[in-house]
Order: sequence, then structure tokens, then C-alpha cells
Amino acid sequence: MSDQHTTVQYQLRLSEELRDSIKRSAKSHNRSMNADIVARLEDSLSDAGGEVAADEGLQNMAEELVALSTENRELRRLYIEAINSNFENIPNGLKSKYGRLLNELEGDD
Repeated sequence: MSDQHTTVQYQLRLSEELRDSIKRSAKSHNRSMNADIVARLEDSLSDAGGEVAADEGLQNMAEELVALSTENRELRRLYIEAINSNFENIPNGLKSKYGRLLNELEGDD
């Protein structure tokens, strides 16, 4: 059995402008028009796997962002609870500043 790839012929209709563009591209890449078309098709089809990987990467980042946001909310809640549990020890001059901070923290939810 041969290790060579089997090739098939495919008749393709395209505009003269597209043909000219392929011809220029083939010349700039120092290859035949056929080789240029095949290389471009292979590149575009292999990029489909890259798109899937990018989509998975975005999904992972979105999930991590949700987890960080949840963690942030929990840390703010714990911070507010800690301050509230020790409110009587806060000097009077700082209580109004604490109230503004508390309003900001609670308003972020």
C-alpha cells in the first residue's frame, strides 16, 4: 500500500478578479495557483480548530470571572460582618466614615 495521499480533481468556477488575486498570491508565495488554493483551504480549515479552542478559552475566562465575582461578594459580606460585630469599638469620629463605606459596599451588589 502506498503512503502517498490520493488527490482528486475538482472543477471550480470563479470570477476573473478572484483568479487574478489567486495568481498574484501564488506568485508572491512562489507556488502554483493550485498549490496556493490548496494551502489557503488547508489553513482556513485548520483555523476552525483554533476557533473552538478560543471559544473554550473565553468560556473558561467567563467561568473564572463569575467565580471571582462570587468570591468578592462573599469577602465583602465577611468584611461587613466583621466591622458590624466590632462596631462598638469604632471611635465616634470614624463611625460616619464607616457608614459611608458600608453603604458603598452594600450598594455594589
